[in-house]
Amino acid sequence: MDKHFICLANSLKRGGRCIAGIEVKIDEQGHWEIVRNSNSTPHWIRPIDPCTDFGEISELSAQPIHLLSIVKLTNVNPCPQEAHSEDVFCNSMEPIGDITPTTSILDELIDNVHTEIFYNHGVSISQAEYANGDYSLMLIHPDHISVVPDPLKERAKYRMQITYRGTIYEMSVTDPNYLDYLRENMRDGGYINNAYLCLSLGLEYECRHHKLVTGVVIPHEHINSVPFSFIRRKVSRKTVREVRSLTWKERLSIKSALYIPSYKGCTIYIRKWNGHESFLPLEGEIELKARTKIRLNQVMLVTYEDEEGCTTHAFRWK
Repeated sequence: MDKHFICLANSLKRGGRCIAGIEVKIDEQGHWEIVRNSNSTPHWIRPIDPCTDFGEISELSAQPIHLLSIVKLTNVNPCPQEAHSEDVFCNSMEPIGDITPTTSILDELIDNVHTEIFYNHGVSISQAEYANGDYSLMLIHPDHISVVPDPLKERAKYRMQITYRGTIYEMSVTDPNYLDYLRENMRDGGYINNAYLCLSLGLEYECRHHKLVTGVVIPHEHINSVPFSFIRRKVSRKTVREVRSLTWKERLSIKSALYIPSYKGCTIYIRKWNGHESFLPLEGEIELKARTKIRLNQVMLVTYEDEEGCTTHAFRWK
Protein backbone atom coordinates (compact mmCIF):
# COMPACT_ATOMS: atom_id res chain seq x y z
CA MET A 1 0.00 0.00 0.00
CA ASP A 2 1.24 3.50 -0.85
CA LYS A 3 1.03 6.33 1.69
CA HIS A 4 1.72 10.06 1.89
CA PHE A 5 2.92 12.15 4.82
CA ILE A 6 3.92 15.72 5.62
CA CYS A 7 7.56 15.72 6.68
CA LEU A 8 8.07 17.35 10.06
CA ALA A 9 11.47 15.86 10.93
CA ASN A 10 14.64 15.34 8.92
CA SER A 11 17.09 15.07 11.77
CA LEU A 12 20.48 13.62 12.63
CA LYS A 13 20.49 9.95 13.60
CA ARG A 14 23.71 8.00 14.20
CA GLY A 15 25.44 8.56 10.88
CA GLY A 16 22.28 9.16 8.85
CA ARG A 17 18.88 10.81 9.17
CA CYS A 18 15.55 10.24 10.91
CA ILE A 19 12.61 11.11 8.64
CA ALA A 20 9.11 11.37 10.12
CA GLY A 21 5.80 13.10 9.53
CA ILE A 22 2.03 13.03 9.72
CA GLU A 23 0.07 10.84 7.31
CA VAL A 24 -2.31 12.55 4.89
CA LYS A 25 -4.73 11.50 2.16
CA ILE A 26 -4.49 13.37 -1.15
CA ASP A 27 -7.23 13.77 -3.75
CA GLU A 28 -6.88 14.34 -7.49
CA GLN A 29 -7.11 18.13 -7.07
CA GLY A 30 -4.06 18.19 -4.78
CA HIS A 31 -5.97 18.76 -1.54
CA TRP A 32 -4.89 16.81 1.50
CA GLU A 33 -6.61 15.58 4.64
CA ILE A 34 -5.00 14.57 7.94
CA VAL A 35 -5.23 10.90 8.92
CA ARG A 36 -6.02 10.60 12.63
CA ASN A 37 -5.81 7.85 15.25
CA SER A 38 -8.76 6.68 17.32
CA ASN A 39 -7.83 9.19 20.06
CA SER A 40 -7.91 12.08 17.50
CA THR A 41 -4.12 12.57 17.43
CA PRO A 42 -2.57 12.81 13.94
CA HIS A 43 -1.22 9.50 12.68
CA TRP A 44 2.57 9.61 12.36
CA ILE A 45 4.88 7.69 10.01
CA ARG A 46 8.61 7.10 10.47
CA PRO A 47 10.20 5.20 7.54
CA ILE A 48 13.25 3.18 8.57
CA ASP A 49 15.90 1.42 6.50
CA PRO A 50 16.28 -2.31 7.26
CA CYS A 51 19.78 -2.26 5.71
CA THR A 52 21.32 0.13 8.25
CA ASP A 53 22.44 -0.51 11.83
CA PHE A 54 19.86 1.67 13.57
CA GLY A 55 17.21 2.05 10.87
CA GLU A 56 18.64 5.43 9.88
CA ILE A 57 17.85 6.79 6.42
CA SER A 58 20.89 7.56 4.26
CA GLU A 59 21.88 11.12 3.46
CA LEU A 60 21.26 10.34 -0.20
CA SER A 61 17.61 9.43 0.44
CA ALA A 62 17.06 12.28 2.90
CA GLN A 63 18.66 15.04 0.83
CA PRO A 64 15.64 15.99 -1.35
CA ILE A 65 13.19 15.90 1.58
CA HIS A 66 12.57 19.14 3.48
CA LEU A 67 10.38 20.08 6.39
CA LEU A 68 6.81 20.48 5.09
CA SER A 69 7.51 18.29 2.05
CA ILE A 70 4.70 15.98 0.98
CA VAL A 71 6.42 12.59 0.73
CA LYS A 72 5.13 9.52 -1.10
CA LEU A 73 6.03 6.05 0.24
CA THR A 74 5.48 2.94 -1.87
CA ASN A 75 4.64 -0.56 -0.58
CA VAL A 76 4.44 0.45 3.07
CA ASN A 77 4.60 -2.23 5.77
CA PRO A 78 4.31 -1.34 9.49
CA CYS A 79 7.18 -2.51 11.72
CA PRO A 80 6.41 -1.04 15.18
CA GLN A 81 9.04 -1.29 17.90
CA GLU A 82 7.54 -0.63 21.35
CA ALA A 83 7.14 3.16 21.74
CA HIS A 84 8.34 3.59 18.14
CA SER A 85 4.92 2.44 16.99
CA GLU A 86 5.15 4.74 13.96
CA ASP A 87 8.00 2.83 12.23
CA VAL A 88 7.41 1.44 8.73
CA PHE A 89 9.38 -0.24 5.96
CA CYS A 90 8.88 0.90 2.37
CA ASN A 91 10.29 0.26 -1.09
CA SER A 92 10.83 3.90 -2.04
CA MET A 93 10.46 7.42 -0.68
CA GLU A 94 9.93 10.46 -2.90
CA PRO A 95 8.97 14.10 -2.20
CA ILE A 96 6.19 15.17 -4.58
CA GLY A 97 5.42 18.67 -3.32
CA ASP A 98 5.48 21.15 -0.43
CA ILE A 99 2.88 22.85 1.77
CA THR A 100 2.91 26.38 3.16
CA PRO A 101 3.53 26.45 6.95
CA THR A 102 0.73 28.80 7.93
CA THR A 103 -0.47 29.00 11.53
CA SER A 104 -3.91 27.67 10.59
CA ILE A 105 -2.40 24.56 8.99
CA LEU A 106 0.17 23.90 11.72
CA ASP A 107 -2.50 24.22 14.41
CA GLU A 108 -4.31 21.30 12.77
CA LEU A 109 -1.18 19.14 13.05
CA ILE A 110 -0.34 19.66 16.72
CA ASP A 111 -1.02 17.10 19.46
CA ASN A 112 -3.86 18.39 21.67
CA VAL A 113 -4.38 15.11 23.51
CA HIS A 114 -1.22 14.29 25.47
CA THR A 115 -0.78 16.61 28.44
CA GLU A 116 2.85 15.55 29.02
CA ILE A 117 5.71 15.24 26.56
CA PHE A 118 6.34 11.50 26.29
CA TYR A 119 5.01 10.11 29.55
CA ASN A 120 6.75 12.34 32.14
CA HIS A 121 8.19 15.80 32.83
CA GLY A 122 11.86 14.77 32.58
CA VAL A 123 14.48 14.92 29.83
CA SER A 124 14.19 11.19 29.11
CA ILE A 125 12.20 8.04 29.88
CA SER A 126 13.32 4.67 31.21
CA GLN A 127 13.48 1.51 29.13
CA ALA A 128 10.44 0.21 31.02
CA GLU A 129 8.40 3.31 30.12
CA TYR A 130 9.60 3.01 26.52
CA ALA A 131 8.61 -0.67 26.32
CA ASN A 132 5.10 0.18 27.52
CA GLY A 133 4.73 3.30 25.36
CA ASP A 134 2.53 3.64 22.30
CA TYR A 135 3.81 6.84 20.66
CA SER A 136 7.17 8.56 20.13
CA LEU A 137 6.40 11.57 17.91
CA MET A 138 4.40 14.75 18.39
CA LEU A 139 4.14 18.32 17.11
CA ILE A 140 3.66 21.04 19.73
CA HIS A 141 3.35 24.83 19.87
CA PRO A 142 5.15 25.78 23.12
CA ASP A 143 4.28 28.83 25.18
CA HIS A 144 7.95 29.78 25.56
CA ILE A 145 11.23 28.66 23.94
CA SER A 146 14.80 29.57 24.84
CA VAL A 147 18.00 28.20 23.31
CA VAL A 148 21.23 27.53 25.20
CA PRO A 149 24.58 26.14 23.96
CA ASP A 150 25.29 22.61 25.17
CA PRO A 151 28.68 22.68 26.97
CA LEU A 152 28.91 18.87 27.00
CA LYS A 153 29.21 18.63 23.22
CA GLU A 154 32.53 19.03 21.39
CA ARG A 155 30.98 20.59 18.29
CA ALA A 156 28.49 23.46 18.47
CA LYS A 157 25.28 21.86 19.76
CA TYR A 158 22.27 23.44 21.40
CA ARG A 159 19.49 22.58 23.82
CA MET A 160 16.01 24.06 24.02
CA GLN A 161 14.21 24.95 27.22
CA ILE A 162 10.50 24.66 26.47
CA THR A 163 7.49 25.71 28.49
CA TYR A 164 4.56 23.50 27.54
CA ARG A 165 1.27 23.38 29.45
CA GLY A 166 2.89 24.96 32.49
CA THR A 167 5.87 22.57 32.65
CA ILE A 168 9.48 23.35 31.66
CA TYR A 169 11.27 20.72 29.57
CA GLU A 170 14.83 20.67 28.27
CA MET A 171 16.01 18.67 25.26
CA SER A 172 18.70 18.54 22.58
CA VAL A 173 18.18 19.92 19.07
CA THR A 174 18.91 17.45 16.23
CA ASP A 175 17.42 19.42 13.30
CA PRO A 176 20.61 20.01 11.22
CA ASN A 177 19.28 23.03 9.30
CA TYR A 178 18.18 24.76 12.47
CA LEU A 179 21.50 23.91 14.13
CA ASP A 180 23.25 25.71 11.26
CA TYR A 181 20.96 28.70 11.81
CA LEU A 182 21.77 28.75 15.54
CA ARG A 183 25.53 28.58 14.91
CA GLU A 184 25.32 31.54 12.54
CA ASN A 185 22.74 33.73 14.29
CA MET A 186 22.38 32.65 17.93
CA ARG A 187 25.81 31.36 18.89
CA ASP A 188 25.32 32.38 22.54
CA GLY A 189 21.67 31.33 22.68
CA GLY A 190 18.53 33.43 23.04
CA TYR A 191 14.74 33.34 22.77
CA ILE A 192 12.46 32.20 19.94
CA ASN A 193 9.23 34.13 19.64
CA ASN A 194 7.10 31.65 17.71
CA ALA A 195 7.88 28.13 16.53
CA TYR A 196 6.25 24.73 16.19
CA LEU A 197 8.45 21.85 17.33
CA CYS A 198 8.50 18.25 16.18
CA LEU A 199 9.58 16.11 19.14
CA SER A 200 10.80 12.52 19.12
CA LEU A 201 12.02 9.84 21.50
CA GLY A 202 15.56 8.85 20.61
CA LEU A 203 17.13 5.41 20.55
CA GLU A 204 18.43 3.88 23.78
CA TYR A 205 21.44 5.67 25.29
CA GLU A 206 22.81 4.67 28.70
CA CYS A 207 19.57 2.79 29.46
CA ARG A 208 17.40 5.85 28.73
CA HIS A 209 15.45 7.21 25.75
CA HIS A 210 15.96 10.96 25.50
CA LYS A 211 13.48 13.53 24.24
CA LEU A 212 14.71 15.39 21.15
CA VAL A 213 13.71 18.42 19.08
CA THR A 214 13.89 16.87 15.61
CA GLY A 215 12.22 19.61 13.57
CA VAL A 216 11.76 23.36 14.01
CA VAL A 217 9.03 24.98 11.88
CA ILE A 218 8.57 28.77 11.81
CA PRO A 219 5.06 29.72 10.63
CA HIS A 220 4.63 32.06 7.68
CA GLU A 221 1.42 33.74 6.60
CA HIS A 222 0.81 33.97 2.85
CA ILE A 223 -2.29 35.84 1.72
CA ASN A 224 -2.59 33.81 -1.48
CA SER A 225 -2.03 30.37 0.06
CA VAL A 226 -4.89 27.89 -0.29
CA PRO A 227 -5.53 25.91 2.91
CA PHE A 228 -4.89 22.16 2.74
CA SER A 229 -3.36 22.18 -0.71
CA PHE A 230 0.25 21.75 -1.79
CA ILE A 231 2.54 22.85 -4.57
CA ARG A 232 3.70 19.93 -6.67
CA ARG A 233 7.43 19.81 -7.30
CA LYS A 234 8.82 20.16 -10.78
CA VAL A 235 11.21 17.36 -11.72
CA SER A 236 14.43 19.11 -12.71
CA ARG A 237 16.66 17.68 -15.41
CA LYS A 238 20.32 17.32 -14.56
CA THR A 239 23.22 17.25 -16.97
CA VAL A 240 26.81 16.21 -16.33
CA ARG A 241 29.06 19.26 -16.21
CA GLU A 242 32.35 17.63 -15.23
CA VAL A 243 33.87 14.22 -14.45
CA ARG A 244 37.34 14.16 -12.88
CA SER A 245 39.61 12.53 -10.35
CA LEU A 246 40.02 14.13 -6.96
CA THR A 247 42.93 16.54 -6.77
CA TRP A 248 45.90 15.88 -4.52
CA LYS A 249 44.72 18.68 -2.20
CA GLU A 250 41.18 17.22 -1.99
CA ARG A 251 42.51 13.75 -1.15
CA LEU A 252 44.81 15.19 1.51
CA SER A 253 41.86 16.91 3.25
CA ILE A 254 39.91 13.64 3.63
CA LYS A 255 40.53 11.55 6.75
CA SER A 256 38.37 8.56 5.75
CA ALA A 257 35.83 7.41 3.14
CA LEU A 258 33.38 4.60 3.92
CA TYR A 259 30.87 2.77 1.74
CA ILE A 260 27.28 3.06 3.11
CA PRO A 261 24.57 0.95 1.36
CA SER A 262 20.92 2.00 1.38
CA TYR A 263 17.65 0.75 -0.09
CA LYS A 264 17.40 4.02 -2.05
CA GLY A 265 20.98 4.00 -3.31
CA CYS A 266 24.54 3.82 -2.09
CA THR A 267 26.71 6.58 -0.67
CA ILE A 268 30.25 7.30 0.41
CA TYR A 269 30.56 8.82 3.87
CA ILE A 270 33.35 11.39 3.82
CA ARG A 271 35.02 12.56 7.03
CA LYS A 272 37.57 15.37 6.74
CA TRP A 273 40.46 16.21 9.03
CA ASN A 274 38.77 19.52 9.98
CA GLY A 275 35.77 17.60 11.41
CA HIS A 276 33.36 18.22 8.50
CA GLU A 277 31.23 15.27 7.39
CA SER A 278 29.26 14.63 4.22
CA PHE A 279 27.57 11.88 2.20
CA LEU A 280 27.82 11.72 -1.59
CA PRO A 281 25.87 9.33 -3.84
CA LEU A 282 27.90 6.48 -5.32
CA GLU A 283 27.04 5.51 -8.90
CA GLY A 284 27.67 2.08 -10.36
CA GLU A 285 27.08 -1.50 -9.23
CA ILE A 286 29.41 -3.08 -6.67
CA GLU A 287 29.09 -5.60 -3.86
CA LEU A 288 30.77 -4.41 -0.69
CA LYS A 289 30.04 -4.77 2.99
CA ALA A 290 28.69 -1.72 4.82
CA ARG A 291 31.39 0.64 6.09
CA THR A 292 34.08 -0.77 3.80
CA LYS A 293 36.91 1.74 3.39
CA ILE A 294 37.08 3.28 -0.08
CA ARG A 295 40.38 4.24 -1.72
CA LEU A 296 39.93 7.65 -3.29
CA ASN A 297 41.88 6.67 -6.40
CA GLN A 298 39.06 4.20 -7.17
CA VAL A 299 36.43 6.87 -7.82
CA MET A 300 35.74 9.90 -10.01
CA LEU A 301 33.95 13.06 -8.88
CA VAL A 302 30.90 13.89 -11.02
CA THR A 303 29.38 17.38 -11.03
CA TYR A 304 25.76 17.75 -12.17
CA GLU A 305 23.96 20.97 -13.08
CA ASP A 306 20.18 21.39 -13.24
CA GLU A 307 18.04 23.78 -15.30
CA GLU A 308 18.37 26.52 -12.67
CA GLY A 309 22.17 26.34 -12.57
CA CYS A 310 22.37 24.54 -9.20
CA THR A 311 25.15 21.98 -8.93
CA THR A 312 25.29 18.65 -7.08
CA HIS A 313 28.04 16.06 -6.80
CA ALA A 314 28.38 12.29 -6.81
CA PHE A 315 31.09 9.66 -6.96
CA ARG A 316 31.41 7.22 -9.82
CA TRP A 317 33.57 4.10 -10.00
CA LYS A 318 36.48 4.37 -12.42
